[in-house]
This record gives sequence, structure tokens and C-alpha cells, in this order.
Amino acid sequence: MLRGEFRHGAPLELLEGEAGYTIETWDGPTPEHRLDAVALLHQRMSTDTPGAEEFGEEEAWDAARVRALDAKRTTDRELVSTALALKGEAAAGFTEVAHFDERPEVGWQGSTLVTREHRGHGLGAALKIANHVALAEYTGVERIYTWNAVENSWMLLINDRAGFATWAWVGLWKKRLA
Repeated sequence: MLRGEFRHGAPLELLEGEAGYTIETWDGPTPEHRLDAVALLHQRMSTDTPGAEEFGEEEAWDAARVRALDAKRTTDRELVSTALALKGEAAAGFTEVAHFDERPEVGWQGSTLVTREHRGHGLGAALKIANHVALAEYTGVERIYTWNAVENSWMLLINDRAGFATWAWVGLWKKRLA
């Protein structure tokens, strides 16, 4: 597993993206008119990520579950900045970064997903960069930490394009019990 650190200043030309896609960013709870889109993307996290088949069945997400997650984050004093990619009104991908008042200069990269049917357009990097630009403009976040599996070559490329640099290597082991 790789851990990376983002420092503001990644190339902004990646934000232009592919024709027909738009990216929206916000801080805090999901806007009411985007609850269904974010629910769909959380659900697709359980099917569209490399290795998802190992974790079991597709998760069920709806607007109520997104609201519950947002409420828990508020209770935990977790501030979340989100970028959402849309093609028309169809959800194409999203990314989230969490940060906390206790350490306002540090962000933690959360979920990032571009759905299978929207891959190949540079949206993963564009989403992360758009979110990082918004974080730099509206929060005190100065650096963002991320991690991903070394076999996830797509996300490694996205993180490279988004301006992350390798900071550490971490090993994980798994044992299946009978």
C-alpha cells in the first residue's frame, strides 16, 4: 500500500476535463438535490472498485443512508469536502476529503470513484484536483494524505496526476480463517 501527500499546486489544466462533464464541490453535508447521486456512487463503491468482489455483495445506499452518514460525520466533528462529477444529471464520480478543527491543516483523502461507464476521461484526477483547489480556497487544509493498494494502478496514476507524491510504503497481510 502506498501513502501519498498532496501539497496544493497540482496542474489546474486537468480541471477542464472532457466535454459534457461538470464538477461540483461543496463542504459539509450533501445538498438535498444531490443525495440520490451520492447514494448511487457510494453503492457503486461496493461493485466498481478493484477487488470489490472479495468484499461480498453490493451495498444498499439511498438518500436516508447518505443523510445518516452526514449526521454521524457532523456528530464526530468530521468536516468533509466533496467533489461530484456529472454528465448532464447522471452521477459519474465523486471524491471526498475529511478534515478536523483540531488539526485544520491536514486532510485525509476518503472515497474516490468514477463509475465504470465514465472511466477513461480523466475524471478521477479532475475530481481530486477540483476538491483540493476548493479546500485550499475555503479551508485551512495545507496537505492531504491518501493511501491505496499498489495493485490499483489506476488510482496510482490518478494520484500522480493529482499531485500526490509517495511518502511511505505500508504492508498489509491477510489470513483466511477456516
